[in-house]
Amino acid sequence: MDTILIVLTLVSSVTAITTSAVAWRMARRERERSEARIAALATNIHDGPDSGVPEDDDRTLASGEAFRTEMFAAAAEPEQPQSRAFAMAAAGALVAATVLALVLAFGGPSSSASAPVLAAAPAAAPAQPGPLELVALGHARDADRLTVRGVLRNPSTGSEVVRLTAVVLLFDPEGRFITSGRAAVDAAAIGPGGETSFSVTVPGASEVGRYRVSFRTDDGVIPHVDRRT
Repeated sequence: MDTILIVLTLVSSVTAITTSAVAWRMARRERERSEARIAALATNIHDGPDSGVPEDDDRTLASGEAFRTEMFAAAAEPEQPQSRAFAMAAAGALVAATVLALVLAFGGPSSSASAPVLAAAPAAAPAQPGPLELVALGHARDADRLTVRGVLRNPSTGSEVVRLTAVVLLFDPEGRFITSGRAAVDAAAIGPGGETSFSVTVPGASEVGRYRVSFRTDDGVIPHVDRRT
């Protein structure tokens, strides 16, 4: 659509310029013919019978010639109707071409408005693994070390979990944080319905009162629910 508008605008401009040039040439030709007729009439009068003006009065003769030249110029044959009509047609064509170019350039519907807009479909969000199930949990003391063991299951409706780590946080009897430890679970990847065991040993746990277990991957914490019986 933009290409058609540009072509029509160029064609209209060329047509208007060409018509104006032809009209100007016609007007110039008519003016030259009129001047030639005036010059011929002035020559005939100058070469005709004595008009009664004294020959030695150069000032009066020059004034009379100027007066007669202006008189014949005013009484010259008017412009031909055909030339005038052609000039009017040229002016009308120029105005029409300009109006057409403006309407096509600014008033026509744009191609983007008529084209259907297709909304891009949102990208599917990556599937987030569902909560894991803690099916067994226990602990054992060895001097000032605490070892926490358990069994973790990925539900059948879940997605595969890789590079899973078990994290154990230790607190004293008043609930103050003491220290933490972590270790990778036994399986490198847990598919839907799969199980794995884990074991985390944390030193410096002589004053531990309780502990908390969580699980995480490289992307963040993986929620879990307690399914122990």
